[in-house]
Amino acid sequence: MTAVMTSRPAAADITAGRPEGEPLNTGRDCRMAVKYSDLELALNTLVSGFFSEAKDGRSTLDTAEFKNLVSNQLPTLAKTVGEEGGLQTILKQMGVEEGQDITFENFWALVQKQASDQFTTGPDKKMMCGCSIS
Repeated sequence: MTAVMTSRPAAADITAGRPEGEPLNTGRDCRMAVKYSDLELALNTLVSGFFSEAKDGRSTLDTAEFKNLVSNQLPTLAKTVGEEGGLQTILKQMGVEEGQDITFENFWALVQKQASDQFTTGPDKKMMCGCSIS
């Protein structure tokens, strides 16, 4: 199944590399529908979700921003984060030391673990995802 996104790219994307004063419509229609796969849409959601939580143009999240991201985008994981010591356990799994901000690389380690855990069907079937997202 292929989804169709029809929203316009951000203004920075439209104007990148354009000489000042040149009209935006330079022969290509920026409103043209682009087809993205489900995987591409999911990746976009992960990346944009992370960076939309970062305030003031930073490329990292503090723990409050991270908790907000998890509660909004990963509600099943949010239950673990809400448990006593849950947040510290998750941060440790991501390679984040106490007091450090969360980088996108740390977040991606969590995504990789969640993806692998999602495909575990149980101890009797021994089916594990062999994914390596890096």
